[in-house]
Amino acid sequence: DENGVCGLVCLDKKTGSFQVFRCGSIVLATGGPAGIYADSVYPHCHTGSTGLALDAGASLQNMTEWQYGLASVNPRWNVSGTYMQVLPRFVSVDENGTEREFLAEYFADPYEALTAVFLKGYQWPFDTRKLEGSSRIDLLVAAEIKKGNRVYLDYTRNPRGLEKGFAILPSEAYDYLARSEALFGTPIQRLEHMNRGAVELYADHGIDLHTDRLEIAVCAQHINGGVAVDAHWESTVKGLYAAGECAGTFGVYRPGGSALNATQVGSLRAAEHIAAQKDRSLPERFDYTMTVTSDAADVDQLRAIGDELRRGMSLFAAFDRDTERMKELLTRVRGYLEELRVEDTFCYEKFTLWNQLLTTREILSAMLCSAEAAGSHGSALVDRRA
Repeated sequence: DENGVCGLVCLDKKTGSFQVFRCGSIVLATGGPAGIYADSVYPHCHTGSTGLALDAGASLQNMTEWQYGLASVNPRWNVSGTYMQVLPRFVSVDENGTEREFLAEYFADPYEALTAVFLKGYQWPFDTRKLEGSSRIDLLVAAEIKKGNRVYLDYTRNPRGLEKGFAILPSEAYDYLARSEALFGTPIQRLEHMNRGAVELYADHGIDLHTDRLEIAVCAQHINGGVAVDAHWESTVKGLYAAGECAGTFGVYRPGGSALNATQVGSLRAAEHIAAQKDRSLPERFDYTMTVTSDAADVDQLRAIGDELRRGMSLFAAFDRDTERMKELLTRVRGYLEELRVEDTFCYEKFTLWNQLLTTREILSAMLCSAEAAGSHGSALVDRRA
């Protein structure tokens, strides 16, 4: 009310009842807008609530800046570090079940392909500065998926190029494996020797890397932008704070340690600032009446719209951005927002889609502005020529 927080309405999904809190401060700590991409490392249950901040009138910043990288599809997990450094095979399977080890097709020799895969271990995020090196792997994986193929990591056999042993490897990779005493065997044997926990993680999810292939895609990992905040992590709406990944406090490049510090510092700063507001009185009591409804047919349609837009974002508005397709997506998003009615009855699926639509609209608008003003940079490869 009057650009300031007056309360919070919460839904208990189990009982279908609402709880209303009269308050002058809210800390939004709900993560990034995870619900806008189909190919994502975020847990399925995470959607983010950037749309709530938008609807309240909060400003956003740096919404074009994300990090994307290779990850398994099920379970959702980054395949960085030793998952790459043990040099697995990259296998593409088409709709007819025909498979091929495809990386070597696109490099001058297997040596270059093996080098790029090894470097991918600690150059995990896609980076336009590494298009001729490790980030070429992301482009090739995404290209196979856009053809309708599925891409897998195979740890059961060595990739092309290792037929005559490890001497072909660049010194960086060779020395690393030598120091790890891992110049032997197959990728799964090397992974088990170097990082048994990495093998056990997938085993806990029913995937045995000794025998099973691991399906992967280039996935959104986290956003570097978010709700614009000041030195107290307060947004442009009085009393509304954002901490963690939903706050736009990271940059184009996001060092992991710096990001972790920012989330911890942000929540502490917000708490201290709230505690210091001695003169901030609670808003006047207010009434809030709403009932929960759900229509099975509508729910199916709403979910289908959400899935359609998530697929479009992953194909055309992730690390490899196509401005014409992004404009088409933005038009569709605006159309869906106009069709979505805000009523006195609450449908959870409608709310979820509404949150996704609001956030997607702002992100696409930002990406299109950035594409025109800055072109390719960071994790954004804009209008790449085939």
